[in-house]
Amino acid sequence: MKVLKIWTEDGTRYSYRKGKGLLHFPFVFEIVAIPLSWDVVNKALNHGEYIPSKFIGAVNYSLSPRGNIFEGDYDWRNKRGEPETATSAEDILRAYDFVFSLYASNDVKLPTIVVANLVSQRIDYHGHDKSRIDTAPFVKTIIEACSKIAPEIQSHKGAGFYFAKKRKFVESKKIPKKKFTTRDAMLELVAARKRALGLA
Repeated sequence: MKVLKIWTEDGTRYSYRKGKGLLHFPFVFEIVAIPLSWDVVNKALNHGEYIPSKFIGAVNYSLSPRGNIFEGDYDWRNKRGEPETATSAEDILRAYDFVFSLYASNDVKLPTIVVANLVSQRIDYHGHDKSRIDTAPFVKTIIEACSKIAPEIQSHKGAGFYFAKKRKFVESKKIPKKKFTTRDAMLELVAARKRALGLA
């Protein structure tokens, strides 16, 4: 018997049609971005080092030994209406100025730990190590989630760091009014969850 895989236009769920029945599989894509503290970034830059951002992807709360960056075909339009393309969730974040390599400049985002988790009853894996999955049913949601967290993370310039030239750091005397810590990020995440559940 043939099984047809389909998903809704809004990208919130996909289904398998088998015979006359139609089964729906809801899913959730969770993502949190935690920038490193101002002190940590400042100390590293003053020693001529740069800490790149890190992306950690999980599927149903499980990590693959090789990691999962949710590879797939992503197409969307940015705020200026220009077309954007990416081949993974990590690439989507690169389009929003996150850097996952040893590079730093005024305009890129502060070093950030980005943790994403896809929760679904049905996942189609590619390969035995489960580091790649069929992301087609989740593309729209992944793009939306990445685009929503990006504005919350400051650039180096916004946080008070200044580079005279690419990779050459000049210590800034500007100190942010408030240092945004990992604890602050987690408190904001918990508060947002409470609001979403109507508990706050």
